[in-house]
This record gives sequence, structure tokens and C-alpha cells, in this order.
Amino acid sequence: MLAEMHIRVWTPHSDTTDRTQAAPNKPAKASAPSVTPTASFSDATAPRPPGEALPDHPVRVATLGWAALQSAVQQCQSCALGQSRQQAIWGQPVQAHDTPHADWVVVLPPPSADEDAQGLPMVGEPGQLLDNILAAVGLQREGLGALGQSVFLTPAVKCAPPQARNPQAPELDMCAPYLARQIALLQPRVIVAMGLVAAQAVLRHDAASIANLPLGRLRAQLWQHHGIPVVVTYPSAYLLRNPADKAKSWADWCMARSLAAALTG
Repeated sequence: MLAEMHIRVWTPHSDTTDRTQAAPNKPAKASAPSVTPTASFSDATAPRPPGEALPDHPVRVATLGWAALQSAVQQCQSCALGQSRQQAIWGQPVQAHDTPHADWVVVLPPPSADEDAQGLPMVGEPGQLLDNILAAVGLQREGLGALGQSVFLTPAVKCAPPQARNPQAPELDMCAPYLARQIALLQPRVIVAMGLVAAQAVLRHDAASIANLPLGRLRAQLWQHHGIPVVVTYPSAYLLRNPADKAKSWADWCMARSLAAALTG
């Protein structure tokens, strides 16, 4: 009746409409439910909905040198955190050359709002506590400490999640290649993962075995990241709230120091 009135009726599939108009006396077959195609982005820095990642993202990041990697992190808009952050937190010390090295890599929890504002990892009281721990094991943020060894601090996720929430799985997935490439270029003797998010980011190859383990079950044992020993310990902010666990944390750092000393060559 609507056709006789010259009123066009829209349907999801134009081919079904054409068949119906061409043979009005025959019932049209029921069409399959329409599926909205997934959006694709050719630009690696284009923002995308949480959960949508570029298939070649890890491969592309794995080819970057130090300076190019730092630039990619600072410009990254690959997940929702890129829209809410003030700046990406690359790490410390900032090394401008393309042949970096660090004897230790300390992987930190996601940045806080204060770190986001200052553009540096581990500021405020948690940062002061970490500096004290580093000094106690013979390290310091800039240059060589008493051990004669260098350290690089970097967060597991480079952008601060809003409202201090935990990063979501797609956000961890997008940042993981950056962390992996930092470690691959630095070639440290030992990695210290501070907190559960840091441990999950470093130990992605053991994801199935650590998926449901609390932080307390991950520490006090030796893990590996591509052959590099990994020690898991408590983050500074946790220790400020739970000072009774500082002794456990100190034992973890002593274990890391022993590993680094044993691998000194």
C-alpha cells in the first residue's frame, strides 16, 4: 500500500528492497541480521574505542629505536587513556641517545594524577620512599649509585588512568609493546616489578599461571622476562599504607641486588 502511495520504505539491505520491488507478488526472503563493520584506523596514533587494537602495533613498536620509541609513547593516542592524560610518562632518567643501557629496570604502577601533572614517575611521598629504597640497595635515579650500576624507572602503563582506577585490559595491551621494547633496548641485569599491574605487564608470557594470584603470592620467588630475572614486590604507595610489609619488600630488593651482583660481568 505504501508503494502505491509512492512512499519509499527503507530496509537494511538494498538488494532485498530491489528484489521486493521487482517482484511485488512474491514474498521476499528473510535477510540475515545486519552486522556493523568494525572501524579500522590506518594511523597508528588515531584514537580507538577501548578493546580495539591495531594488529601490527606490537610488530611496529618492536622495530623502533630509543628516540623513536620515546616519541611514539609521547604521541600515542591508541587507547582511551590518551584522551584523558595530560602527558605520557616515559620514564627516568630520560636518555636522548639511541644506544641506552640500564643495569636495572624498575617497572612502576600506573602514573598518579601528580605524576601526570609533573611528567615524571614516582613523585611525592611514594617517590621519596622509592628513592630511599634505591639508595639503600646502592642505586639512584640519575647516574650511577654506590653499586656502580644504573637504573631506569618506567610505569607499566604510560598514561594516568582517570580517578586513579586500575587500567583496563585493552589499555594494558596497547602499552605492553612499549614496555617490552624499552626492556629489549636497555637489556638490564634484573627487573623489579612494583605492584600487581607492573607484574602482569612484565610477566605477560606467564599470564595464564599468574592470572588469579595476588601480589603476595607473586613476590619472594624468581620470575623471568625473556631470560632476564624478574623480582616482584610491593609498590611504594602500598608500603606507606602498610608499613608492616616494608620488611618483606626489603627482602625482595635484596634478592634483586644479589641477582644483579651475580650477573655483573
